[in-house]
Amino acid sequence: MINFLKKSIAKIWAKNHVAKTEDFKNNAEVLQEKLLLDLVKKSEKTLFGLQHNFSEIKSVEDFQKNVKISDYEDLKPFIEKVKQQTTNLIYKKNNKKALEK
Repeated sequence: MINFLKKSIAKIWAKNHVAKTEDFKNNAEVLQEKLLLDLVKKSEKTLFGLQHNFSEIKSVEDFQKNVKISDYEDLKPFIEKVKQQTTNLIYKKNNKKALEK
């Protein structure tokens, strides 16, 4: 009886997992754009967000226009401030806690 319950629960879980995976696969572009815009919205008031006009970003194209591809040297001032435990630079979170993880 217990094995039957375990198998039934496993089948239900697997069916749900496959459905979610299919949804992610079939809607990857839309879901990634939503994630990007959610992160941009949360970061509007950070130093990086203010310098890159995050409050005006409403699409991937807007993001690409406002945030150019950067290398380490471009981001070095932000990295140094994170080392000094300054908060709200790149993502609105206590960066010290993020670095400890």
